[in-house]
Amino acid sequence: MVENLSEDVIGLKVQAIANDPERKIKEMADIEALMGVYKNRLDWERLEDYFRLFGMDKELKQLKVRFHDVK
Repeated sequence: MVENLSEDVIGLKVQAIANDPERKIKEMADIEALMGVYKNRLDWERLEDYFRLFGMDKELKQLKVRFHDVK
């Protein structure tokens, strides 16, 4: 069985934004693409940890509206 590593990839992209804010548009597009594919299969609690760690709570809140509990 292959483990879903999407949360970890998203976490790395959040860190990339924190380290270089000029990457935000590209990294957010990638994050949105991953969330669009995996939606409710994501571990949203783990994602909250990543976004909170890098001070991006507001961005996660907006993403949850679009991608969490979406059929």
